Amino acid sequence: LLLWSSSSSSSSRQFTEEEKEQVTRQTTTTTTTTSPPKGDGLYKRFADAAWNQLRATEWFCETENGKESGKEDARLPQFPHSQQQQAVAKGFPPGSTVDISLQVLRPRNSNSKNNNHNDPPVAYARYALLETKVATTKNFNEEDDSETPISPDDRLQTQGIQVLNVVVFPVRRHLPVWSADFVTLPGGKHLLLLDAQPMRAECPYHEQWADWHEQLQPRESSSLFPWGGDLPPPVQRFVSPNALWTRLVDGGSEKKKNDETGSDGDDSDNSLLSPTQLIQTQLLPLFEEHLDLYLELLTTAMNDSQSDDEQQQQQPPELESDACWFEDYLLYRLNNDPARPMLKSLYGEEWTERALHQVLFPTDLLLPSSSLS
Repeated sequence: LLLWSSSSSSSSRQFTEEEKEQVTRQTTTTTTTTSPPKGDGLYKRFADAAWNQLRATEWFCETENGKESGKEDARLPQFPHSQQQQAVAKGFPPGSTVDISLQVLRPRNSNSKNNNHNDPPVAYARYALLETKVATTKNFNEEDDSETPISPDDRLQTQGIQVLNVVVFPVRRHLPVWSADFVTLPGGKHLLLLDAQPMRAECPYHEQWADWHEQLQPRESSSLFPWGGDLPPPVQRFVSPNALWTRLVDGGSEKKKNDETGSDGDDSDNSLLSPTQLIQTQLLPLFEEHLDLYLELLTTAMNDSQSDDEQQQQQPPELESDACWFEDYLLYRLNNDPARPMLKSLYGEEWTERALHQVLFPTDLLLPSSSLS
């Protein structure tokens, strides 16, 4: 349309018959159309892996709203196990969407009425997965009925914003809260935080991930996941010494520096991977191993509590003052969630506030009522 508009209004020169035939051929034999988005977002595999690992523990029920025992828990979120919303992805081909999926796992009920020895060590687990899914744009040749994909990869969606937030809340509040916060922004900027976040000032559990964290250290002069820099002061106490916190940029400065100096950087093939490839091939196994270590920690804590009835019935006094970190952590994340404005613009204020309060950070479920008064 632009071609015809500019040619008809800007020049008095007449087209020759040959030129008219060329223009007609270009505008009638090839058309551009879009097909629905294909493939998953950058972090879908991570969400699936976490859910498979958590379900394998058999700590969670598979029924809606805690009905496994025949009674509903009014404190539980009124959202179902899964909740999806979809909005139009602006600035992309027609049919492109921004999809969000909320998934919840609720602990099964103990079979024992006299004690809590069989209670799972997890109070609540959930994830939020936001994916920009771009409709595939294709050129269709009317003469031979063939089609040529313009998108280089229909299987993995990496454009726009991609977000995964997984949180596992333990029953015993002095234990760390497991959290993965992965954000990819337009322009290929990746912010990645993976941690068992401490809930008390003196946390003896960091050593659980000491060997795991050694894998992140630079072997020679570079690291695949370099430290991402200072975090905001209110957040720092909730980040452990063995956290993975990094910022990756597509076509980043490290690769550019190596190109300019002629250095090969790390001798391993990993140094040649793009951030997207690093996330898919190197971060995913680290993610799975980190969660496995956390589940081992919870299993150990559950077994230890079973060996001491008094400890099971009442939290140790020396931990009570430190337990307030759990409340601080939950309320801080609820009140300062950076995704709130974006979610409101995409899915509306009512849905966003319900999702934040009832699913992502359910204070009614996780905090005693006295602390909210």
